[in-house]
Amino acid sequence: MAGKAKDKNLEETPTFRVAFVVFVFVAVSLAFEKGLHHLGDWLKKKNKTGLSRAISVVKEELMLLGFISLLLSIFQDDISGWCVDEWTSYDWLPCTEDALKEKRKKQQQTLGKSDYNSSDSKASSGSYASSSGTCSLGKEPFMTYAAMHYVHYFIFILAMVVICYSSLVFLLALMQIRGWRSWEMKARSADYLKGLEACTTKEEKLRYAGLRERKAVMHAVDTKPFCRTPGFWIQSFFLQFVGTFREQDYLALRMLFITNHNLQLDFDFHSYMIGCMEDDFANAIGITPWMWALLIFLLIFQVKRNGLFLIFGMLGVFFCIVIGTKLVAILRTLSAESSQGTGHFVTGDPKPTDDLFWFNNPHLLLTFIHFVFFANSLELSAFIFYSWKFGIHSCLQDERGVIIFKLVFAFSLLVLSSYVTLPLYALVSQMGSSYRQQLLPGEVRKTVKAWAAGAKHSKAGAAHSEGVQSEEAARSEGV
Repeated sequence: MAGKAKDKNLEETPTFRVAFVVFVFVAVSLAFEKGLHHLGDWLKKKNKTGLSRAISVVKEELMLLGFISLLLSIFQDDISGWCVDEWTSYDWLPCTEDALKEKRKKQQQTLGKSDYNSSDSKASSGSYASSSGTCSLGKEPFMTYAAMHYVHYFIFILAMVVICYSSLVFLLALMQIRGWRSWEMKARSADYLKGLEACTTKEEKLRYAGLRERKAVMHAVDTKPFCRTPGFWIQSFFLQFVGTFREQDYLALRMLFITNHNLQLDFDFHSYMIGCMEDDFANAIGITPWMWALLIFLLIFQVKRNGLFLIFGMLGVFFCIVIGTKLVAILRTLSAESSQGTGHFVTGDPKPTDDLFWFNNPHLLLTFIHFVFFANSLELSAFIFYSWKFGIHSCLQDERGVIIFKLVFAFSLLVLSSYVTLPLYALVSQMGSSYRQQLLPGEVRKTVKAWAAGAKHSKAGAAHSEGVQSEEAARSEGV
């Protein structure tokens, strides 16, 4: 039998091999870092502040990943050399007892009894080797060197999948939204603007834009107050899968945004919405501290193949569907109120619509969308990691049917997020009372600020006049 190759340390390794490995890793790292740097500079020159900030977030995530890798590399010898009482129970193990016994049985049959006993002699005798020595009888390393290496792999895969998955979803969503550009060009055409300029009130402008039609905004108007009937929510649930968002809907909501914030009729709403999407991308591409906390929770309680990762992935699907239903419901509510002259459209004057969102916060939806991305990315990361390092038939994997089910749902969730949820969010999130001044052109920003200051001054003057009148009335009564 051929002997095993001798392991050589740095003292016995040829210098040209060391230099070659160092050169390859340094060259690849420098090329990647410089590429990101130049990409960020190019985006700044193109005034893509959101995407430029997203590049900065990616750099921060990679720096965090590198720091975690550095700590694991430095302390893995110390951790694997820390001897603790031997864990003989099958509790708190990711695989079931039967699966582990079956695995050991197959290993014994494959290697042969003598080889298997030889390779497993340390475990059977109660003595385990660590990087700093050998644990005594009844002791074992807190975490073996090999296990630490696998943790290193998993964290790297998770970070890469989160970044790539979020980038892909936003890219597909932006492509979908860019298809609405022709609608924006129509809204800014001379004939369309001429018709709008003929309208003297906000109500007339909104009606000209399409809110006068019952079929505007997702083809549905619920006549019940506040649109809270069960049928309304059921219809909203199914409408998100139909893809019936049309040109008339876009024009109507565009005009609602313009009238809400007193912008010019030829305002480029489409470019503004793209800028908001790019800005949101920077907030939804990384892994936040609470997501790391969720990961630790899942790693602790993913025991005996209980399918906790699968449940977590299905939770992401649930949230995605709920968010889509909520977005469609908001659009339909705006349509209903504008057609009936109720709610936010009393006397045709649009009011801030923050109360249509959860906790009066339109941007809270982005937090839930970020969670959906993380849940799906984690499910895909676990599948890639287990398949790559342990094989498709590992006890860490689910049954083949469950794996196919998870992959189909992961792909469906990616499509739903890209072509339905994110485009609807990009539009609906602009219907709140706030907007992002930094994304407006300089002249438009000055005009809006001047209008806001004038409105505030007028409001203060009106309040002062009311106070004076009340005081005079009180004096008259006293006399």
